Amino acid sequence: RSHARGTEQLGPEGVEVDGGHAGFPPRGWTPARGRLPTIFAMSLDAQRHAAQAAFEAGEAALQVGSLAGTSFTLEGLLALRPDAPEVEALIDSGLTGQVWRLHAGGRRWALKRKRARARVHNLDGHFSFLTEVQRRADFERLKAADAPRWAAIVDTPFACARAGLILSPWLPGRTVSDWDERRLRQALQLGAQLWLAGLFEWDWSAGNLLDDGEQLRLFDFGYCWPFDPRCQFNS
Repeated sequence: RSHARGTEQLGPEGVEVDGGHAGFPPRGWTPARGRLPTIFAMSLDAQRHAAQAAFEAGEAALQVGSLAGTSFTLEGLLALRPDAPEVEALIDSGLTGQVWRLHAGGRRWALKRKRARARVHNLDGHFSFLTEVQRRADFERLKAADAPRWAAIVDTPFACARAGLILSPWLPGRTVSDWDERRLRQALQLGAQLWLAGLFEWDWSAGNLLDDGEQLRLFDFGYCWPFDPRCQFNS
């Protein structure tokens, strides 16, 4: 999983671990302390974890877009209950958060709500929601410069790391169960575009892809990380 395979990576006990991961939490680290043991400063994975831990322990905001163009308010989304009239379905299969299908203002929406504890119990899992909001901020900047180029990436009208909410249009289509030439071409084209933008998607699972019969789209970015394709690679 590491994008720094050329460096030595040791766990808390000095034992080499795959991708710099030794389970969550590593000895000597807690979210409240907001820092990692110095032994983890050997890999780019550890640098990313340390930066995310510092953000989590601080008070800085990370928000994408706004709710101004929707019929929602932040307070209303936070208070939303499963039996609310605008809630059409609740999808509980995600590792990072629950997805609520909403119908409001004449549109369908996907509301992703962060889990109190991610179902993947390591550092990447712990920070996966924050990672997704970070990437959605990156993608909105890329879309602002060239929207057609990034049509295969879901739009993000609103996301807030502190509130644990991501709001996107509900995408039509189905998850990918088999591959043909078009789907493979679109997936490989998207992967190459991400690399050229200095990003890589590690989790190309079928549950993170939707196909409407014309366009394959990626909509989950909890394991999408920055890297330098000139000197690093995605395992």
